[in-house]
Amino acid sequence: MNQSPLLLAVLLLLSACGKKVEPEPTTTEPSPPSAAPVEPEASTREAPPRTTVSAVEWLSSAPRLDEFELPGKLAGLPLLRATDYKALTNNLHKDVLVLGRVREVEIHHSGMLFVNFDLQHSGLVVIASPENVAAHFQDVDPEELWAGKTILVRGPLVLWRGAQSRPQMGIGHPDDVKVFATSADLLKLPGLRGNPPPR
Repeated sequence: MNQSPLLLAVLLLLSACGKKVEPEPTTTEPSPPSAAPVEPEASTREAPPRTTVSAVEWLSSAPRLDEFELPGKLAGLPLLRATDYKALTNNLHKDVLVLGRVREVEIHHSGMLFVNFDLQHSGLVVIASPENVAAHFQDVDPEELWAGKTILVRGPLVLWRGAQSRPQMGIGHPDDVKVFATSADLLKLPGLRGNPPPR
């Protein structure tokens, strides 16, 4: 099958949502019976599409924040959505609470932990330094704990200026993150309102 990685990703997401997906038909010419199978050169082989558990979990039963109205403050601190770039950048260098549904968790080969909340990597990124990862994350799997789940983090926001300017928050320990597995758990936050469908 000679389909682009983007098309394969869309097909994977649609199939995870329960949509019936038919891949494009492919035709191949049969080899003569006496011919041995020919292996393509390594440089021309297509790599298999990479999928992660987080892509499927992101579509699962974690509370969706668009079903809720957030209070402006919680425990005296601004409460922001992890994907609200404008609100995040308006609160730089302040101690805030940020609520978001985790799209992707990665421990980079450098040892740095990255937690992303949206597909475009334009909202908040939560990070933990290699030193903190080595000291406090050895007995836990952040991807298993947070990927596809709604989490609350607290800390000061800074603006990381790289290829894309993004709000960033550092954490030092897994206990700095509170996980909300269900909508009922999320509704226990004071001032949060919503009428989400049962999951």
